Parts: sequence; structure tokens; C-alpha cells
Amino acid sequence: MEIGDLRASFASSTEKAAQEKESLKKATRAQKQRAERFEAAIEKVYDQLKEKDAQLTRARLERDSRRQQKEREAEEKDKLVVHIELLKSQVAEAAARLQKETDELNAANDIVMQRVERLVDDKAELDADNATLKATVAQLEQRLADSESALTDVTVVSDERKHQAEQSRQQVGSGVIVSRVLRSLTFLSLI
Repeated sequence: MEIGDLRASFASSTEKAAQEKESLKKATRAQKQRAERFEAAIEKVYDQLKEKDAQLTRARLERDSRRQQKEREAEEKDKLVVHIELLKSQVAEAAARLQKETDELNAANDIVMQRVERLVDDKAELDADNATLKATVAQLEQRLADSESALTDVTVVSDERKHQAEQSRQQVGSGVIVSRVLRSLTFLSLI
């Protein structure tokens, strides 16, 4: 009986061992499946982590790019501000030069206008003097013409009187006619 018990115990142990072996296989398979699922989950998380890392890298690059862009814009803005200030200074200098030149031109124009006004006044005065001189010359020419006409008349009358006196002297030879002729000559000389 002891052998039978041992056999039964052995068979029972073998069956138990087979069951345990089967349970262990099931547990191993389950563990393996869990490990595979865990590895898949880890792989998935690793892929997600790589994606997040890539996103983070892109975000950092974008941030750095934006920061560099802002720095470039700030530098350009500073340069533009300096350039604008320089242009304002140049415009102010040009405006001052232009104002000075305008003032000088206005002063020169005023001087020229004063000279022109003086010349116009002088011309008007000269025109008036010229008109006066022309009138005086015309009067003198008229007087001269009148004098020449009177002289011509007197000369003609005097020649006629001389001729008459000569004729009278030849004809009469007396002093009465000669004295009349002399009076006529004296009268003509007074005219």
C-alpha cells in the first residue's frame, strides 16, 4: 500500500505538476501578452514622446526664429529711427539754408526794386525836363523863324528903300528925299 500511496501521490503530484505546468504556461503566455502589450504601449508612448519632442523642437525653432525676427526688426527700427533723425536734421538744415537764401533774394529784390523805382522816377523827371526843353526849343525855333522872317522883311524893305533912295537921289539930288529915306532906314532898324 505504501507503494500505491506513493504512486497515487506521484500521479497526483504529476497531475498537479502538469496542471501547474499548464497554469505556468498560461501565466507565461499571459505575462508574455502583457509584456507585448506593455512593449506596444511603451513603443506608442515612445513614438508620442518623439512626436512631442519634435513638436517641442519645432516650437523652440519657431520661438528662436520669432525672437531673431524681433531682434532684426528692433535693429532695423533703431536704424530707421537714426536715419529718420538724420533726415530730419538734413531737412532742417536745408530749410534754414533755403530761408536764408530766400531772405537774401528778397533783400536783393528789394534793392533792385528800389533802384528800378529810382530809375523810373529819374526817367519821369528826365522826360519832363526833355518835354520842357523841347517846348523851349520849339519856342526858340519859332522866335528864330519869326526873327528870320522879320529880318528878311526888313532886308527887303531896306533894299527897296535903298533902291528908292538911290533913285530919288539920282532924280532929285535934293536933301528932302534923302532925309525921308534916312528916317525910313532908322525906323526899320528899330523894328
